[in-house]
This record gives sequence, C-alpha cells and structure tokens, in this order.
Amino acid sequence: MPAFFISIFPKIVRLIVKEIGYTDAKFGFDSQNCAVVTYIDEQSPVIAMGVNEGLESKAGQQTGKDFIGARDQGMMFGFATNETEEYMPLAISLAHKIANIVGLADISVKESKERVRSAILNSGFDFPVNRITINLAPADLKKEGSLFDLPIAIGILLVTKQINISDIDDYLFIGELSLSGKLKKVRGSLPVVMEGIENNIENFIVPTNNARECSLVKSAKIFPLDNLKQVVDFLNYKDLLPYQRSNNAEILINEKLDYEDVLGQESSKRAIEVAAAGGHNLLMYGPPGSGKSMMAKRIPTILPSLSQEESLEVTKIYSVSGKLGDSEGIILQRPFRSPHHTISRIALVGGGNKIIPGEISLAHRGVLFLDEILEFKKNVLEILRQPLEERKISISRINGTIEYPSNFMFVSALNPCPCGYYGSYEKQCSCSEYERRRYLSKLSGPLLDISGHTRKLLRIGSTMGLQGILNSL
Repeated sequence: MPAFFISIFPKIVRLIVKEIGYTDAKFGFDSQNCAVVTYIDEQSPVIAMGVNEGLESKAGQQTGKDFIGARDQGMMFGFATNETEEYMPLAISLAHKIANIVGLADISVKESKERVRSAILNSGFDFPVNRITINLAPADLKKEGSLFDLPIAIGILLVTKQINISDIDDYLFIGELSLSGKLKKVRGSLPVVMEGIENNIENFIVPTNNARECSLVKSAKIFPLDNLKQVVDFLNYKDLLPYQRSNNAEILINEKLDYEDVLGQESSKRAIEVAAAGGHNLLMYGPPGSGKSMMAKRIPTILPSLSQEESLEVTKIYSVSGKLGDSEGIILQRPFRSPHHTISRIALVGGGNKIIPGEISLAHRGVLFLDEILEFKKNVLEILRQPLEERKISISRINGTIEYPSNFMFVSALNPCPCGYYGSYEKQCSCSEYERRRYLSKLSGPLLDISGHTRKLLRIGSTMGLQGILNSL
C-alpha cells in the first residue's frame, strides 16, 4: 500500500457502491496495513473485508467472503460476494487529495474545491476520481475571495468533457457556489466586469444578486443565473437575453436632510456654503448642542450631483468593500462617512489582510466628518495628513501595494475644552488651563492648516472670539 495511505489512524474516505444494497460503508486500515471496507448489507449483518498491498483477498471477519479487484487512478474496483455467493460490483475511492489548487491562493480559494465538488455532484454531474490540479495564474499574485468557485466548476466540467462549449473564451464567470450548487453574491464584481471590458470580454455570467451592480457598465452583456445547472444549460442552449438595468437602481446613502431644519446660525451656513462651493475643508467648534453635527450631516445635500464617471468610481469602491447591500445599484448621491472616535488606523485609511478600502476611500467624492475630533487618537489623526494633500492613499503590505482614491471634503467638529463650555456664558467652564491646552494639543499645526476654514458655532452666547480659540490651538 502506498506510504501516504498508511496512518496510525484509519482514514475514512468515500465509498461509491454501484449496486443498490449497501446502506453504509467505511474505509480504513487494519493492523496489517490492509485496506478494509466495513459495510452494512440490507439483508445481512455487518461484513468486514479487505485487500492488502498486493491486492490479495483477505477473508471477511464474519462471513468469510472474498474480495477480488484491482486499483486504477485512485480507485479500487472489484466484486464482493454477498450472503448468496453473488458477486456485487463495488468501487472504493482511495484518492487522498483529488483536487489541488496552486497559484498563491488564500484559504477561501483553497476551500473552494470542497464547495465545487459538492456543487457539481448536487447539480447532477460527475466529479472526476482522478487527481486534478487547478492552476491560478499568474502564480506570484495572491488570489482572494470566493468568486473563483464558478469558473473552477466550469473548468472541471470542460476538461472531463461533461460539457462542450466552443465559445467558452467569450465568457467571464463570477460567483460563489454553495454546497447545493446555488450561486451566491460576491463582492468586487463591478471592478471585475470593468477589467473584463478592457480586455475585450463582453459576456459575463454572474450571480443574480450581482446583476444590477455589474450592469452599470453599458457595454457589458450580463447574464444573471441562480445555480450551476442553469449556467450549464445557458452555455448549451444560449436561451437567455442580457440583463436590462432599470432606471431606478439607486442607493440613497444619506437620509432626506435639508438646511431648512437648522434655525439660526446664518453666518455658519454661509461659511459652509463657501467651503462646499470651493471644495475646502472645514473645522467647526462650539459648545455641546450648538448644531455642529446637525449642520455637517447636511453638507452633501448642497454639493453638486455625481457625474456618471464619478458614480462608477464611488460604486466600484463600495463594491470592493462589500458595502453595496442587497439593493445593489449605482450610487448617485455623494457619500457621507462619520466614523466613531474609537476607529483604528487601518479602518480609517484601509488595509488589513485583504487590503480593503478604509473610511477615507469610502468618503471619496463625498464628505468625511470626524465629530469630536480631539477624542480621536493622535496617531490616527496624523495619518490623515498625506491623503488630504495627495487625494489618494497607497497601502503597501507584504502581499502587494494597492492605491485607493481619497478625494473628499474633510469636515471636523470639536469642543473648545474637555467639558465643552470654555468661552460660553451658558455654563461655567470647569477645566483648568493645563487641561484645556493638553486637550487642544492633540490637533497639530500641520493638520490644523490642512483642515482649512475654521468656524465657531454659538448655542446661546459666547465670551470668546474666533481669534482666541485659534491662538489656543
């Protein structure tokens, strides 16, 4: 018996019985390294039989029946005698790894072989018993995600001649397969379609839940399908027209907000209008309850609408990050992102194992609002300086380098002191001068310069002017 079959623990592998009659079976090794099959016959008790390395028959433990067979391509074929001395055809799978994926694949891609195998069998096709090597080229580029499931399954069906499609090179396949063969939504399908168009591919087979997102590319022919069986039937019969996108495929990121909800603060409204018209950054400060967050959330409502090119650019970022949701479509309104002050550096600028976009890229062509900016960690704030100047972020990891756009309007708000009432006559400030200086020192001079216009908001009244707070900063 080959060395990789021998183990101190019996290895349980799949048993394929070509004749109805056995309801359960297990395969393993005994103390003499003989391949042993234990099965239950519907009309007899448990029978154990085996064959050694030389394929010599070994008597059954209870019935004394024989096994005659041969080994070929990872399978052990033969005939086993039952209680009536009739030979029953039997095939036992001995393959240790029937599918191997090479090409710098991550865990989710390597696990696809189990999903693909189950999907092929449950879709009514045969999975080959001989060893298969799946090569993902180029080999030096790391492969991530579950979108390789469908193309791997189609490739296996092609090489095993279960399907024969002459124009297979005209299609690009995207989709994750469930164990039942159903196609599931994947993230990042829109950039894949756009890249396919640049490489002269026009036909795309995608999961149904990715149809609207992928149809944003006008020159692409999208064929949304639900399962592997439908994909094979379409390739054979070509009985489906390309998907037609409806005109109302829009995602509303911002709620229905308007500046008419803000009473007073006319000078602050004017400052926001100037900053929005010129694309300037804005820093607002004032006591709690003065309306800083309320006015910041309404800034996207006065910004110009996204152009078609900008909409595709923003939608592509949200597609890569997997944030399009179930009502996938094109993003027509400018994004507004307001992360919590406990956010990490990676979550803000992007990165991680899969190098996904951060908040500054999700706010691309929109507004990034940092409420209570001085509550953020100083090292998190300082990392914003380069993206604010260059309008892009380059993330380098051991797996590679990715550049994401980050052209956004930076809006921030702060209280003048830890208690929030320094300079206000509504309530007496309880902070010492040292506490105020230490609190304001989190905002460095270079970041303050990049923050652009500074505007003070009043609640009831204030005894401290604009120049005073700037001098403190």
